[in-house]
Amino acid sequence: MVLLLEAVFVLVALVHLAGRVGEFGALAVSGQGSAWAFTVAAAVGVVACMLVIVVLVMKTLRTLGFIRDYKPRRAASRRR
Repeated sequence: MVLLLEAVFVLVALVHLAGRVGEFGALAVSGQGSAWAFTVAAAVGVVACMLVIVVLVMKTLRTLGFIRDYKPRRAASRRR
């Protein structure tokens, strides 16, 4: 349950950062050169949040039993 709450928290951060990317991008295009750095930083934050969300959702699904760890089969021995 904690993993799911963490995923929701990161999702809220993702939405917030995505909004800031749009705002900073508009400022950068309108001529404020320093806004480009904030646009890039917010975009990197969005990508990082996406990665964290995927990891947390996968851990939650594994904890709930929807996904199992991969266990390779033992290779059959060849007899001649």
